[in-house]
Amino acid sequence: MKFNPTTGKLETSSPQGGGGSTVSGQANVNFGAVSQEDSYAKVTVLTASVLTASIVSVTPSGVATVDHDTDDYNVENISGYVSNIVNGVSFDIIGVAPNGSWGQYKFNYIIN
Repeated sequence: MKFNPTTGKLETSSPQGGGGSTVSGQANVNFGAVSQEDSYAKVTVLTASVLTASIVSVTPSGVATVDHDTDDYNVENISGYVSNIVNGVSFDIIGVAPNGSWGQYKFNYIIN
């Protein structure tokens, strides 16, 4: 946010410049085989829309996958965060399952 002395208001500025477009999507994060029970898993999302100045939000979708039903997101306490933004190329979603998990979970992302 930036203060505009002419209007006397706080204004948001867009890292993409001009249009301030928002890009959203979904990605599958795979924690691996049942025998592994990993606590962290990563997927790389390829998109030219992400910039190092972008604000990228990620949340577990709660949508059933071939491996998990909707309740598993809460039972497994699934969360995630964004890492490794490569300007104009990609970013990583890191899925977190504190007690370990397996299989695929779907995550939503929004790039501002």
